[in-house]
Amino acid sequence: SRRRRWYWRLLRTGGIALALVTLLVGVSWWRLNVTNTNFSGAHFNQRQNAIWAQHAWVGETHTAQEYDDLAALLKREQISYLYAHVGPLDGDGHIPPELYPNAATFLQAMKARLPNLKMLAWIGQVEKDGGGPLDIADSETRARIVAESQRFTIAYGFDGVHYDIEPIHNLNPHFLDLLDETRAAIGPDKSTAARRLTVSG
Repeated sequence: SRRRRWYWRLLRTGGIALALVTLLVGVSWWRLNVTNTNFSGAHFNQRQNAIWAQHAWVGETHTAQEYDDLAALLKREQISYLYAHVGPLDGDGHIPPELYPNAATFLQAMKARLPNLKMLAWIGQVEKDGGGPLDIADSETRARIVAESQRFTIAYGFDGVHYDIEPIHNLNPHFLDLLDETRAAIGPDKSTAARRLTVSG
């Protein structure tokens, strides 16, 4: 009947429209996610690459050959910044010295091989807001963290510190206090950095 033909024509038209919409959405998603460049990754390399060094480099002794191999790797990959994990803070803001017996040796070995390499001490812990033991709202705890930063930068010679204290909520005044207190203690020639927040230096 005429009504039935009209029904099937409407159904086919709706199916075609749905297919076209699906195709359009798919193409749009692809265009938003595709890398619109013909350049390789090397084209964007500004020779300011960074690497995180696991704790074993400061916690264990290593041979000269191991330092040579690491230096060769960093040079080949054009690494300018090395973040050395020096040990988690305890709840009081200390890092027990037994966690980093090789820190000074590691620093000296790498600086001898790569004098322009910037080495930052990576210092972290879970803050109490995340269920961890560290309370940076306590001024004495912050003072002990700052003292650890001074140890690694001034006594050992690291080029700066990187704080991986989390979670830190936006505009946390105590974390901002810690950054200010650290900068005042280690000096403007050292770098004070944090996850997603860097104070230039």
